[in-house]
Amino acid sequence: MTIREYIDTIDEEERDEISETLYACSQEDWDDFEMWALANGIDLTARDPLTGEYETVLWGWDMCGD
Repeated sequence: MTIREYIDTIDEEERDEISETLYACSQEDWDDFEMWALANGIDLTARDPLTGEYETVLWGWDMCGD
C-alpha cells in the first residue's frame, strides 16, 4: 500500500492531524518514518504509474503545498 492509500483509510476527522504528524516525522527523522512505514505495510518504493515519481515524494509535495 502507498502512503496516499494509507491516508485514505484513516477516518476523515483524524486525517489532517495524522497526515501532519507523519509528514513532520518524514522530514525530521526519516529512519523513524521508515520504521513506521514498514510496521504499517507502507511501500516507500512505490512509484506513480504516470509520472514515475515516488508516491512518498508526491505525498510530501501535497503536504507542503508544492
